[in-house]
Amino acid sequence: MAVAKHPNPHTLLSLCSRQAIRPFFEWLGEHCRHIEAVAMDMNTAFDLEVKRHCPQAEVVYDLFHGVARYGREVIDRIRVDQANHLAR
Repeated sequence: MAVAKHPNPHTLLSLCSRQAIRPFFEWLGEHCRHIEAVAMDMNTAFDLEVKRHCPQAEVVYDLFHGVARYGREVIDRIRVDQANHLAR
């Protein structure tokens, strides 16, 4: 991907905005009605645009991001709770 070589990393972050991905769905137009499933990472902008343009589509999150989120939300919570328990 040519954009990945851009010297300004903030440009890469802006590509994850709703405005940046909306033209793709506009290009698909009426074909969005036929999309049954979309695989993606847990980017909120992607999720919102898929739900807007393809409300019938099932969203499937990739395994890496699912496991990473589980680690952040569940395992970290258990670790903090145990640390607090031991500090008493």
